[in-house]
Amino acid sequence: MVRWLTCLLSIGNLIGQDDALPPNFVYLEPIEDFYERSQIELEIIVTDRNDIEEVVLYYRFTDDIEFRKQKMHVSYQPVIFNVVIPLDEVDSGFIQFYFWAKDEYDNGATWPSGGEDMPIILPVYPLKEKGKTKVEVTKLVEGFQPPEELEDNLPYYLEIGMLAPFLEINQEEGVPIVVISVFDSEEIVDLESVKLIVDGDWVSSFNSRDMITYIPQDPFDPGYHIIRYEAKNNVGEILFKEFSFFMHKKIIDEAEIKKTSWKDAIKFKGNLGWNTNYDPSPNRPIDTHKINSLVKFQLGEFKFNLSGLMNTHLYDADAREKATHRQPSSRVKFKMNSPYIDFHYGDNTPEFSEFSLKGTRVRGISTKLRWGTWETSFVSGETKHWVNSETTTNLINIWDTESTYQLGDKVYDNSITWIVIVENTVSEPCVFSEDTCAANPDWTFLEESEFSAISNDVCTAVEPAMYGLNPDTSRIGIAFGETMLGDGGGFYWFWDGSSCKEELIYSSINMLTGEDGIAMGKLFITYDACRYSCTIPVQYEKGSQIRYLQGFRTSKDFFEHAKFGISAIRSWDVRDENLTPYSIFHKGYIYEGNIAAAGDFSFHFNNDKTVLSGEYGLSMTIDQTFSDTLLLRNISKIPESLSLYSYADWSGVDYCYQNDCVDINGDGDTIQAPKFVEGAFKNDTLWAEYTSAKNKMNDFAKILGFALNDDINGYAEGRGVSGLTGPELVRLIEGGFDSLYLLLKRPAIKVAFKTPIPLNFTELNFQTEFNQAPLNYLSHGSSSIQTDVRNWKNKVAFKLLKNQVSFSFGYDNQIKSPWDPESELDGEIKRSITNTKSGSIGLSFRNWPGINYSIRLQERKDLAVQMIELFDSTFTNDSSFTIDSTLLLQQQIVGQKKLTTHTIAPTYKINIGDIGISLNGNITVVNDLDELSDTTGCYEMLNSTKGEEWGGIKDTSVCGNDVNQFYFEKADNPLRDSGTYTSTYTSALSFSFPFPLSLNLGWGMSVNSPNDLRQSKTVISVFSTKLGYKFLDKKLNVTIGGNYVIGHKSGNEFWDSGEVINSGDGEEDSEFNQGDTFIDKVELDNNKLTLKCGLQYKIPEPNITIGLNLNYTKAADHLKIEQDDPVFKAKLAIKFGF
Repeated sequence: MVRWLTCLLSIGNLIGQDDALPPNFVYLEPIEDFYERSQIELEIIVTDRNDIEEVVLYYRFTDDIEFRKQKMHVSYQPVIFNVVIPLDEVDSGFIQFYFWAKDEYDNGATWPSGGEDMPIILPVYPLKEKGKTKVEVTKLVEGFQPPEELEDNLPYYLEIGMLAPFLEINQEEGVPIVVISVFDSEEIVDLESVKLIVDGDWVSSFNSRDMITYIPQDPFDPGYHIIRYEAKNNVGEILFKEFSFFMHKKIIDEAEIKKTSWKDAIKFKGNLGWNTNYDPSPNRPIDTHKINSLVKFQLGEFKFNLSGLMNTHLYDADAREKATHRQPSSRVKFKMNSPYIDFHYGDNTPEFSEFSLKGTRVRGISTKLRWGTWETSFVSGETKHWVNSETTTNLINIWDTESTYQLGDKVYDNSITWIVIVENTVSEPCVFSEDTCAANPDWTFLEESEFSAISNDVCTAVEPAMYGLNPDTSRIGIAFGETMLGDGGGFYWFWDGSSCKEELIYSSINMLTGEDGIAMGKLFITYDACRYSCTIPVQYEKGSQIRYLQGFRTSKDFFEHAKFGISAIRSWDVRDENLTPYSIFHKGYIYEGNIAAAGDFSFHFNNDKTVLSGEYGLSMTIDQTFSDTLLLRNISKIPESLSLYSYADWSGVDYCYQNDCVDINGDGDTIQAPKFVEGAFKNDTLWAEYTSAKNKMNDFAKILGFALNDDINGYAEGRGVSGLTGPELVRLIEGGFDSLYLLLKRPAIKVAFKTPIPLNFTELNFQTEFNQAPLNYLSHGSSSIQTDVRNWKNKVAFKLLKNQVSFSFGYDNQIKSPWDPESELDGEIKRSITNTKSGSIGLSFRNWPGINYSIRLQERKDLAVQMIELFDSTFTNDSSFTIDSTLLLQQQIVGQKKLTTHTIAPTYKINIGDIGISLNGNITVVNDLDELSDTTGCYEMLNSTKGEEWGGIKDTSVCGNDVNQFYFEKADNPLRDSGTYTSTYTSALSFSFPFPLSLNLGWGMSVNSPNDLRQSKTVISVFSTKLGYKFLDKKLNVTIGGNYVIGHKSGNEFWDSGEVINSGDGEEDSEFNQGDTFIDKVELDNNKLTLKCGLQYKIPEPNITIGLNLNYTKAADHLKIEQDDPVFKAKLAIKFGF
């Protein structure tokens, strides 16, 4: 018996199991350059042994504080995911981004591994804008004196230089950007302390290890200007260096001043662009056209920004039709910013806090008021917009028993569309025979119908008791002359409110109205007649209801060290009967009401290096499709046995028509009329309480924007009041202040702390964060909140030897489903506890290659948690005893894994003459060990020799009579003792030349070796290159590049479904048995070649930029006979600046 159990457990662990491994990434380097106001397309390869559930790109541009996110979609191959960042979001400067993916078991990972702490940074080039040439004389104006002395206390090994602007520039050229180069080989500079000061005023700049950039908002006045670099080294000493440049004044004649002064006065800038894409790929629009515009100007201290984007399809009519059933992609934005008030209208993304409003686009109005350190924000608008549904009802009819059909007629019958192939037929197309339609020579099967039969909302529900329901045809009265059935009695079909139903009735005459049910269309002889009268075949394309959101936030910073804020939003879906003409389709829509409130704080000291911040959130979510009956019953103390309203009970009613009564059920008691059952409505006291409660709930609905109902108890479904079950909510309401502790039982909270800790030889940077949210916390304004999880993250880092050696250590703890069940009724909870320890060391010595090594040790334990009740009886005397019960929390281990990740990242920069060469790479090796699956037991061996070769034993007493089952000891079983190996290798080589040529080469490979030796490894390789050159005095930028992706998975030497089997007698078989041979197929063998060419041409006069991108893709799957055609794509963008 023990060996049987061992065998079954080992088999069960192999089926449908969570491998606890996060997805693997292979980064695809973008080939084309990025430009502002042009969409950005990014790709990445994501692989996992389980299904990939979600891949997300997080990104932000130069001026953004928080990361935005977009869900990525499967591209032309299942493992390649891509995403397009809309052009109206793309600003010049830099884009920082990272990828996040999770599998079906919520195992997630980021690439790069540091996530938002170590994002990929790529430049986004501006579109240079120049006005018309003016007749002017440039001269050096007397009266300007150069600075007497520029300060500089930098050590020799810290090199700071100003790349832009030049020492002398003309005012008409302006200063579009200030660029300071940094060469800190010893890494002595604390990056967070870096400041850029322009003419004595600190400005907000983008700071990195290698470069500092600043885009001035206002033009510089004529004269000398001083740019000051200021920072602290690792021991707190202030380092600084000053640069200067001279702005020449321009002289313009009077006539020209009159023509152009208004633009200069309000700093007017704008552009108008047209982008068009050609993409013949399957399931993609053939053509996409985007018209975008942007206008900026300033009136005093008020800055205005207007932008718009219109998206359409001109040639592809199908894409244009599909677009009408999606959320609108066209956008309009208006922004007015000033020192005291901001006003935004259109499509914007306001942010309050993580638990209230963050990352959600709102179409409407948002404002921010400032008064010193006090800020208050309001927002109101739509987060989901109206999309018309489409119902088609007049293209086809349900088959009708009374109709005669001619050649070519189409009908709908039993979920299938049929077409007549003969003249004058009345037969039904589909008559079931053994669960399938019997052959009918009059009709031909056309297709699985796109139509579905629904209620036409014409037929009303019929009460069959009015016709004498289910008469007893063997009742004793028949023997004394009663007729078995009355006038028209028999089996009839009728509409019961949702479908056609058949019952035996005494008479077709309604005993209350005297109407004939057949003549009135209430009773039908056949199911088809009922179906024809009460249902209708429709094609339905779902639309979307409007979702409104309103929000408020206020915050105050006290003494520049303590900031407190309060945020609240309310959101609701609007139910509109015009959304669909048929009531049944409303069931397919979610009508939610949501309110979320959060309080946050932040204490910041030590020049904002020491920060303690936190937030507490509370939400309530109600599904508006629920009834409020149970909630009002509980409030009004109405017992369940008492209905709310009076009703007629037709149970046992006999048939009585015109004072002629028949005891149709033969029980000897003739019941002539239904019983009238009084409800709470007739009880003045109860109904007064009910009405009062209803009125109070209506008052709450006016405040919340949505109604309260029975779904307030929906904790298990992820709704209700956050952190509270139904009984706990009742205790909170009835207990007053004494029960406020319940709000802290399962709170949504986040606390983070970071600070430097100075030591004699270095400085420790310490960070810790704790966050959790209950299962039912939901905010319509923030979609990135993890629920039913508790996270604790810690990190400490420091540097030695003048920052040439860096160390970092981390410890993370995550608990999914962290709250214990409180009774047996709560059922079993699936819990996973993951502890992760990590460490890294980086070496960066001057003139030597740099290298970084990191290790990550993860232990995961999966538990089945449930509360069980134990009983104990104690005899008090000979005739009585007491029973005591005790609750015991049971935690059974159902999974246990260890994951080890090693990462090595070397870098090297050298110069050969005037040519700069940069080399970097990344090697990641992951070892996953499942400590429960690698056991003694029975294993299926679909190979005629491997079972015995590997030490397996045929033991029918343990493994049963299946000839493919072998019994293995733990040391010999088909599972690799060391677990699964996954390795990823990437490298990049870039060249910079003294002329405007750039060259990049890249390579990557991912190898997944399963722990199950019966499976073969999967290898994905990537090769990429990019060549760029700037012609015509850098007006024409040309890039040419490509990447080549290869996927291969060889045969595994074991039979798999679909492989040809040659049995012992030489014939093909469909099931494998020991002794059979088979053709072992290659499981994956494909490749994809992508070639791209990009051109960007700038015409200074009249300020036009033309961009053209060409893309050729050829994918080959060697396991398929028919190959997909190559795909050629093109993108054209024209932008006019004014």
